[in-house]
Amino acid sequence: ELDRILDSELRGRRFAFDVATVIKAIVFGRVIEPSSERALVREWLRRVRWPGFEAIRLHHTYRALAALADIQVGLERAVARVLTDKLFADGSLTLFDTTSLHFEGHGPKGLASHGYSPTRPDLVQVRLGLLTSREGLPLSHWVFPGDQADVVSFAEAARHFRTQLPVGDFT
Repeated sequence: ELDRILDSELRGRRFAFDVATVIKAIVFGRVIEPSSERALVREWLRRVRWPGFEAIRLHHTYRALAALADIQVGLERAVARVLTDKLFADGSLTLFDTTSLHFEGHGPKGLASHGYSPTRPDLVQVRLGLLTSREGLPLSHWVFPGDQADVVSFAEAARHFRTQLPVGDFT
């Protein structure tokens, strides 16, 4: 139902390309041959035959990803409803974990900082939080400052998740 959800969430915005087709290409490309958007357009899409993929240009991928960021909350809410209705009946158990991602350089301002990293404590990092269903289906994600404790990240994610997405209560 991704096409329907994207149409609903992007209603009123005009694009010179089919956003849903570009998102599908990005997702398929990440699964089959992970690479950058540039490599996706210049290499992978040239070898793939799928309706609409031949019209995708690099700037379409950037605009589609920016649009996804703009509608993240509504998109996650709608996808979680579809997953809850179709793939799992019980949303009372959700799983949350974080991991650190380090940078060879400065990293994003305001987020990248020195924190606990078992592999590279000498580099700045961010913390990535992922919430999944009992079955392991991703429901939402967050990027936290690199020096933020997991307990604080969990509290932030729980507050957001309770108000935004249709799953059971959790403590």
